[in-house]
Amino acid sequence: MKGWASLVEEKIEKARSSGVFNNVEGRGKPIQRHPDESNPFIAREEFLMNRILKRNEAAPPWVETQGDLEQAIRTFRAIISSSWVRRATRTILSDLPPPPYPRTLNNVTVESISKLRDKEWEEKEASYHEAALKEVNDQIRRHNGMAPFSARRPYLMLKYELERCYEKNAEDVLKNLEETLSREPLNRKPGAKRSGDAASASGNLGEFTTFSLWDTLRRAALRLFGYGSSPPGRSASNQTPSTSP
Repeated sequence: MKGWASLVEEKIEKARSSGVFNNVEGRGKPIQRHPDESNPFIAREEFLMNRILKRNEAAPPWVETQGDLEQAIRTFRAIISSSWVRRATRTILSDLPPPPYPRTLNNVTVESISKLRDKEWEEKEASYHEAALKEVNDQIRRHNGMAPFSARRPYLMLKYELERCYEKNAEDVLKNLEETLSREPLNRKPGAKRSGDAASASGNLGEFTTFSLWDTLRRAALRLFGYGSSPPGRSASNQTPSTSP
């Protein structure tokens, strides 16, 4: 050991004399301490590990899972928000006064929309909400298992997520209502079909064609058997057969 110690000392002294340590960064200046080094809530081992990871531009596993967790939470909230905006728009439109057009949103405000609650919608979507929320909370559980105490996330609760959805999306609902009403024709009469109803009308084209063909065949058969164009519901005794020339 003494031989090795003397060899190391000799190498260090030779490097010092040749000026190897003259260009060391921070030479002659006080050592800069990181604030976390004196943090009583961070263990010395954790501080050293984080410093090594930072110097090597690496990240601990919980930092990587944190990004995926944030994305999962945003996706869950975006889906229930989109569903609620559509539902609230249909509900409020159905409660507006009937034509004449255009209809207005005189009594509908952001505040009134934020107070709107729909238990029927909650019950209808409950199975999806619970399943999606369980997946998010499973990710939170995995993240908390790897993350330090200061970086752990609380679990999401469906009750508070729905309340957040009602309050945060009131402005989007009002904007959607205004856009929908702006597309309504100004002078459309009550009961008149809109241009958008053409698709539903064309969907019954096959049924209309079948009915017309059947009606034509029925009338031809009646004329063939001498009943003229009388409906088949009338008895034969009340009908006058046509005479042959």
